[in-house]
Amino acid sequence: MSSLSHSKGETDSALLAYTIPEALKLTLQQYGDHDALVSCHQGIHWNYRQLNEQVDQLAAGLLAAGLLKGDRLGIWSPNKAEWVVTQLATAKIGGYPCHR
Repeated sequence: MSSLSHSKGETDSALLAYTIPEALKLTLQQYGDHDALVSCHQGIHWNYRQLNEQVDQLAAGLLAAGLLKGDRLGIWSPNKAEWVVTQLATAKIGGYPCHR
């Protein structure tokens, strides 16, 4: 019996040529009032505009705290909205989230 260590999907489509922050911006422009993040156990129901506000607020806070482009940021936030916000905020400022 053989076991694959990885799987390769369809390769006919080209990879997208934009970053995560650019993808968020495009999605915000097209679907700003649509649901973006729902966390029932936290009572959170954000559309893309609200999610982007949270991301911008955290990104500004991280920069004010001294986080620089290329720095690593550790986060422990299983199944929480904060994980998504942190992931997007660090991408926006060029940091690297270290998932735990």
